[in-house]
Amino acid sequence: MLKKLAIIVLALGSIVLGAWHLVEYALKWNPEFIANDMISSWDKRMADLRADLPADVKTIGYVGNWDILPDGDYIYADEETEFVLTQYALSPVIIERGDDEEWVILNLSPKAYDIWIQSQPQGMKITDYGLRIFLVHKP
Repeated sequence: MLKKLAIIVLALGSIVLGAWHLVEYALKWNPEFIANDMISSWDKRMADLRADLPADVKTIGYVGNWDILPDGDYIYADEETEFVLTQYALSPVIIERGDDEEWVILNLSPKAYDIWIQSQPQGMKITDYGLRIFLVHKP
């Protein structure tokens, strides 16, 4: 009898706790959160850059902090994630790491940008999209 009562109390406690969490999450739910995920946010962040790329561009370069700064001055997982998200956002354009292409995306901290720009020739057009994103066109 005591065993059955313990099971019933445990089951009822679980149901009440589950219902409490359901109500709590339902009250916090916001339909805007559905489109406010990392992928959608990055896609929006790249929209102006994507619109500025000529339609005939098939491959562009990509330079991130990991290409400029020594290990420890950046978070590798962030660099990798942003590179993959950029590939997704600009598909079907092929994104190649490095700055050998005519068009290059820079995703650099101010420190990395200062280092990178010092090694570049004059005459490049650099468009700043904010939030550390730049599009470089080399003549």
